[in-house]
Amino acid sequence: MGRVEWFCIPDSYIDASTGRVEELSVQANDAVYNSTLTRHTWRRTFIRPMGAYALRAANWPFSGVSANRGLWNEKDGIFIALRWIPACLIASFCLPFARTEANIRPDGKYRDFPYRYWTYPHASRNPKEDSLPAHFQDEEEEEEGLGHFYSEAKHERILRPRLLCHLKNPKSKDLHGIAYVSSDEDEGLPEERRGVPYVFVAYTADQFSNRSKEDLKALSTIAEIATRDAGLEAYWIAASCFAEEYQREDVYRISDVIRGAHSVVIVLGQPCNSRAQAELGALEEKPKDKSAEELLQDWGRRMWTFPEALLCPSDKIKIYLRSGNAVAHVDTISKQDFPGRAWHDKLISRQLMDHFLGSLTLSRLEIVVIALECLRGRKTTLTKETMDGELTYVLMGLLRRRPKPNKDDSAFQAFAKLSLSNDSDRYLERLICVQPTGTANRERTGNELLTARDVWGCCLWDIYPLCQVAAIGHGDSVILDGCSGAAIKWDRFESAPRIRGYSYRRFFIKLWLRLCPILFAAGVLLTAYLDAALGGVLLAITSLTIFFYPILIIRAHSGKVWDTQAELFGFEGYVDIRTIECLIWGFEDGRLDWSICGSSLSRHSFNADNECIGRDPTDDPLVKARVKLHEKGQMQHKRIFTIVDTKTMQVSLIEAVHPPVLALACGKEGGMVR
Repeated sequence: MGRVEWFCIPDSYIDASTGRVEELSVQANDAVYNSTLTRHTWRRTFIRPMGAYALRAANWPFSGVSANRGLWNEKDGIFIALRWIPACLIASFCLPFARTEANIRPDGKYRDFPYRYWTYPHASRNPKEDSLPAHFQDEEEEEEGLGHFYSEAKHERILRPRLLCHLKNPKSKDLHGIAYVSSDEDEGLPEERRGVPYVFVAYTADQFSNRSKEDLKALSTIAEIATRDAGLEAYWIAASCFAEEYQREDVYRISDVIRGAHSVVIVLGQPCNSRAQAELGALEEKPKDKSAEELLQDWGRRMWTFPEALLCPSDKIKIYLRSGNAVAHVDTISKQDFPGRAWHDKLISRQLMDHFLGSLTLSRLEIVVIALECLRGRKTTLTKETMDGELTYVLMGLLRRRPKPNKDDSAFQAFAKLSLSNDSDRYLERLICVQPTGTANRERTGNELLTARDVWGCCLWDIYPLCQVAAIGHGDSVILDGCSGAAIKWDRFESAPRIRGYSYRRFFIKLWLRLCPILFAAGVLLTAYLDAALGGVLLAITSLTIFFYPILIIRAHSGKVWDTQAELFGFEGYVDIRTIECLIWGFEDGRLDWSICGSSLSRHSFNADNECIGRDPTDDPLVKARVKLHEKGQMQHKRIFTIVDTKTMQVSLIEAVHPPVLALACGKEGGMVR
C-alpha cells in the first residue's frame, strides 16, 4: 500500500548455555538506561544485584560512604546509624535460609562459545575446501575465477613482456621511429631480435593522458630517445605494450616486466589538468610550470610508481623531462639517493630501497609492514576498472606468490588472500591481534583494516599467534582455527563462587551466625514459658551478635581467595568498582582491580609501595568526558562498555560499536594475551 517502515536488525548472539540464537539483551547503568537520546540495535535492561540478600543487607550501611574509614565524618556516622538496625533485622531474617556461596562448575573454566562455520568460505587456505573442488574444475571455469584463489605457476609470473617496441635502425642516434611492436613468441620476428634487453619507461597518468594523441606521441618520442641513449633496440611502455585481451591481468604483472628490464627511465611532464585548463582559457594566465624536482615528487606520490623504482635492476635511474615540445635528459639519480629526492616518506621507504639494493636485509614480515605503510600514503587514479584491492595488487608485485585479482573482492579480502598464499610469517594472524589507533568514531573499513599501527605501539613481530586463519569468510572476516574463546554474559550478573582455604574457625563462625536468629527465637520462648534466666542469657548473647551482624557477616565471608569461577560479565556504561563488586558478591572486599592495560582506556600508576596498579579510568578527565559523551551515542558510533573478568579479578573499560559477545585469545605479546 506504499507504506515504508524503517527499522534496525537487532543484534543477536549464540547463548552459551543453550546453543540457540537469541536477541542480545545488555544491562546498562542508570544514565544509559534512562537516556532517551541514544539509538541502539540491542535490548537494554537495568543492572540487577546478584549477591545473597543477607550479604547485601550487611553491606547496606556502608554502601553510601567512603571505603576509607579514616575519611568518615559526622554525616557518614549518622547515615550508617540510621541504616544499622534495619540492616541487622533484614540480615537476621535472611541469613538462616540464604545460600551465600554458589558451587563452582567442575572444570572452573569460562563459558564455552558453541560456534561453527557451516557454509563454504569465500576462500580457503586449502583448495579442497572451496565450494567447487579443484578436480572438478576445467580450464574454462578456472579462467572465470571459479577455482582456488591461488594458482601455483600458470597465472603467477611472466618471464618476458608480451609486447615490446622495437626501433628502426637501433644503431643510429637519430630518431627513426618504431619498426614494429611484437612479442618474443611472434613467428615473424627475426631470431636476432628475440630475447633482446629493453628499457622500462615509467610515467604517470597525471602527467601523460592515454587519451591524448599528443601525449602518446610525446611518450613514444621520449621512449625512443631514452632507448637509443641506453644503446638498446627495444623498450616497454604501458601506453603501447598492453595487449587488449590480456591487459587486465598484465597490469598486475608489471613488476615482472621491471625485473626483466635492462634499466628504468622516468618520463616527466606538466600535469594534464593544468595544461587542459590553460588550453580552454579557464585560467586567466598560464600556470607556472613546475620544476623537474617537483614533477618527480608528484610522480613519487603515485601508488603504482613505487615498485617501479624499488625493482629497477640498474643502480641508476635516468630522468627525462618534456617541456612544451622540447625533450631533455635532466638528471640521473642513483637508487640509494632516490628516496630522498622523490618520496615524501623517505625515512620509511629508504628501508625498502636498502633491502632491494642488498645493503639491508628485512624479514618477510618487515617487508609487508613497511610496504603497506608506504603504499597507504600514496594515490591511485579511481576509475571503473579500479578494484578495491588495488593496494594489495601493487604490494603483491614485491612478493613471490600472488593471488589472482578479483574485482568482487574487498580491500581486506584481497589482502587476506595475499597473506594466505605467501609465507609472510603469519601476517594475518598477527594483524587480527592488533588494536588499531585513531580517533575515528565509526567502524573502520577498506584499507584502514590493513593498518599495522597498534594503540600500544607494538610491532607485529612482537606478537606470537596462538591460532591459525583457516579461511576467509564472506565480508571482511576470517575463519579461525585453534583459538580459545569465552562467552561474555550481558543480560545479568551471576554470583561467581570462590575457593578459599578451609578454616574451622570460619566454619563455626558461619554456623553460629546462621543459628543466632533461631536461638534468639528460642530465647524468647524460654523467657516466656520455661526458664527466664536461661532465656535471658541466650537473648543477650544472640542480640549482641545480631547487633554486630553487618561487621560479622562481612568478616566471615571475606578473606584471601585462592580461586574463583571464571566468568566474563559485561554491561553498558561505567560503574565504579566498589559498586560492581557489591552487585556480584553482595559486599565490597577489595577483590576487583582496574586492569592495567586491558584496553586503550586503561590507566595505571605507582602506589605507595612503588608497585604498578590499575587506576580508575575516569580519573583521567579525557576518559571521563568520553564516558559522558558516549552516554548519548548514536547507532554505528562507539559506546562505552565494561567487562568484568572474575578469573583475573580485573575490570576493563572498553570502546566498541556493538557489545562484543565473545573474547578470543588469538596471540601473546609482552606477557599479555591479545
